[in-house]
Amino acid sequence: MTPALHLLVGLPGAGKTTLARELETQYAALRLTPDEWMLPLFGAGEFWKKRAVLERDLF
Repeated sequence: MTPALHLLVGLPGAGKTTLARELETQYAALRLTPDEWMLPLFGAGEFWKKRAVLERDLF
């Protein structure tokens, strides 16, 4: 199988996460989802201010 990158961009509620989960299952893919990592990494509270830290290290 040829490696592929699927980059999903769109408005909130457009179905990006749903499609990403389907692709993850269908292709045994690695799904990189910063929104789902924020709470476990930074805890509750004002963790959205730390998103830039996560994105800097991830990307």
